[in-house]
Amino acid sequence: MTSEDAPAVPTAFEVQDGGRNVRFTGILLSRVSSERAHAPRWTLMELYRTVGDQYIIHRIGKSIVYHSSDCNIASINRLQYGHELRAGTPTREQLGNMTPCNMCIPRPTDPIEQLRFERERHWSGVAETPEAVIDMLHRTDKGTRALPWIAANLLSEASIKDPDLANSYQTQHIS
Repeated sequence: MTSEDAPAVPTAFEVQDGGRNVRFTGILLSRVSSERAHAPRWTLMELYRTVGDQYIIHRIGKSIVYHSSDCNIASINRLQYGHELRAGTPTREQLGNMTPCNMCIPRPTDPIEQLRFERERHWSGVAETPEAVIDMLHRTDKGTRALPWIAANLLSEASIKDPDLANSYQTQHIS
């Protein structure tokens, strides 16, 4: 028996939803990422099943982009200055691994304290049923309902560990 075949042991988790925390006990069914080489922004998605048989979807918008202090994007999104970040002001070395905004084009020689940084954006949702999970992961674009590829990957991987989710996801019922 491999570790993938072994039954999952419920664990205590805490995820974020905006500025609040969501705590629960359950199992991680799947984690997928849209991260690719040289892309400064990506999404990480996780799907959990709680011991109470609810599902938690957690989505994190990730970014390594920084802006000048007078950038409109930084102002509109109320981005934090380096000294306001929870982890503290990035070092010059860390800044070297980040990407400057292609609109305001900040100089890496600008004082780090005057630069503004994009932060992780967290969203979490609770679904009562596998069908509700699938519904929450669909998007509507120009009137067309679609399942983004990252959500399809999340569901595909989670279906391996959750037969109820597999039954709902692998056969689409249309009325």
